[in-house]
Amino acid sequence: MPNDSSTNSSNPIPVVGLTPEKPALPAAGGTLDCLLEISVALPAASSDRHPIDLALVIDRSGSMSGAPLEAAKAAAREAVNMLLPGDRVAVVTFDDSVYVPVPLTDVGTGTALINAAIGGIGPGGSTNLFGGWAEGMSQVINSVSKDRVTRVALLSDGQANAGVTDRGQIAADIAEAARLGVSTSAFGFGRNYDEALLRMVADAGVGNYYFIEDASQTVDAFQQELASVSALRGHNVQLAVQGSGVSLRLPRDEAHAARPGFTATSVALPPLIGGLPFDSLVTLELQPGASLTGIAVSWDDALSGKREELRLPLALEAVSPAQFASLPSDERVVAMRRAIDIANLKRRAAEAAERNDVGTAHAVLEQVRSAVAALPSGATKDEETAELARLLHHVNDMAMLAKRAHYGSHMRFESKSPEKMRAMRDHEMELMTARKQRIARETRGGGAPTSHAPAPAPTNISTTEQQTRIVTAANGRQVTVQAVTGDIVSEQVDALVNSTNRSMFGTGGVDGAIHKAGGKELTAAVRSIGSLSYCTAVFTPGFDLGVRFVIHVATPLIGHGGEATLARCYHAVFELAERLGVTSISVPLIGAGQAGARPEIAEQMQEAAVAAWLARSNGPCRLVRLIGLTPRQRPLTLGVEATPDATPDATVHN
Repeated sequence: MPNDSSTNSSNPIPVVGLTPEKPALPAAGGTLDCLLEISVALPAASSDRHPIDLALVIDRSGSMSGAPLEAAKAAAREAVNMLLPGDRVAVVTFDDSVYVPVPLTDVGTGTALINAAIGGIGPGGSTNLFGGWAEGMSQVINSVSKDRVTRVALLSDGQANAGVTDRGQIAADIAEAARLGVSTSAFGFGRNYDEALLRMVADAGVGNYYFIEDASQTVDAFQQELASVSALRGHNVQLAVQGSGVSLRLPRDEAHAARPGFTATSVALPPLIGGLPFDSLVTLELQPGASLTGIAVSWDDALSGKREELRLPLALEAVSPAQFASLPSDERVVAMRRAIDIANLKRRAAEAAERNDVGTAHAVLEQVRSAVAALPSGATKDEETAELARLLHHVNDMAMLAKRAHYGSHMRFESKSPEKMRAMRDHEMELMTARKQRIARETRGGGAPTSHAPAPAPTNISTTEQQTRIVTAANGRQVTVQAVTGDIVSEQVDALVNSTNRSMFGTGGVDGAIHKAGGKELTAAVRSIGSLSYCTAVFTPGFDLGVRFVIHVATPLIGHGGEATLARCYHAVFELAERLGVTSISVPLIGAGQAGARPEIAEQMQEAAVAAWLARSNGPCRLVRLIGLTPRQRPLTLGVEATPDATPDATVHN
């Protein structure tokens, strides 16, 4: 039962179909399996897609040396070459530390520079996987908008053994980044990577997960990823059931965490990708006397920027249990249910292989072989036959069998067979080629190329705007509070505050500027600390900054409702400053940069935190400077009147 949809000249709309196993409802209640099919065609080559911001995050630990790292570099270059003018790419590498060979750069003007930097990547030490991801996310999060597609692509061959390693913390941060608009895909390379972790990364990040068996498959995997990003049509996809006494569920394996958004009447689906049809078993759970009027699929459209919805009406008669049992079953629905059963068998084979239980693994593979043979002829059988051959290739290698079986099971639940992904990749690459040719013709013809080049980045502000207030602290001393527009690394105070992330890698934004100005000794001191919990503060000497202390606070992504989080960050900073006995301190607008808080909210929280600290402070601090890169959105009040006669001192010496 496909929806009655139409197609305009450039942007085809999705087509939704729902095929019930039986053409009726069980009046006494029960379940009804259905085959859900959603597809959307690729747009015409004459249409423009939204520009892409892509962070390529590559593991350069020692185990990647040789062919693996060279293949990853070749894949990164291929990804760059697939992008269009107006797209931007950042390249991040990690071992026990994090490096940014290429900050976010427009490929239209920087392709040669980007490829040269990629070519210079060499192997290193351990695996700070979270630190690498977090820097990749930091490179692109400030450009999130409905007019750009933002993705982090993470490739690793090992275990997360440096920096933040707790899976729950990693998943929570990646899921929060996805909620704020930065999705994450994960590429697992070879036999030793943490399969469960990278699969979790892709699930939490609402991206794709790839198993790369050897170096020869790396470029192919990156091509598929770039094609899926380029062909993105909709995200935040929801399936809802309409009627009374009816709910639905998808057959997600319990070992694979379901995407957030499940309720009794709706469930979250993977993103809509042009040229990549989605099909899945959907089970309707019906109470006695339930009525079903239809289903609805809704999504945030990547092209229009609007929330879209398609409704599919259904009219199924309720019949007695005997009548329901006697009705014929649709073969395609039965085949999909059997494919789900096969996916669960693959998971069992993978778990046996992980235990090195060769006998059980081989026995379960025989069950898979029999189940595939019993499938009716069609696309599902063809896909499962090809996947069985890939499994049997590793029948005597338990480590690789476990990864291949887990991957095959996962891809069935995600409706992303290798055959589907390659077909989508081939079609999208044809479109990419056509778009590049069109842009080249327009450029030669003197017209404006149809790319979306980003606006130039703001230059450093050389002027200083100041607002000043005098506040009486708890111990009676007069404290000058100044709001200043300028560069925090030029401040000459007792202590600077650095808003960082849990891995404290110091490569972007204010964090990166402080590390650069503080020199190698500051970076080494931070590396010796390792990682921080959110809303926790530590200090290091200032080294080349010329200040006594740098107070580092780990700031999470804020998003909406993050006021309490900001308050905890400021509280940690000022409590540590009090213990250190600082006499003057410069504080950036915590949370307003890569962490995502709106500037006006961040300013309110900053002022409230300063006022609360001074109201209880018995320390020696007499100057607090609130540093911003742009003028403040609101007047500085702190609950006191302005003091225009107070003379700001921008160079306090101690």
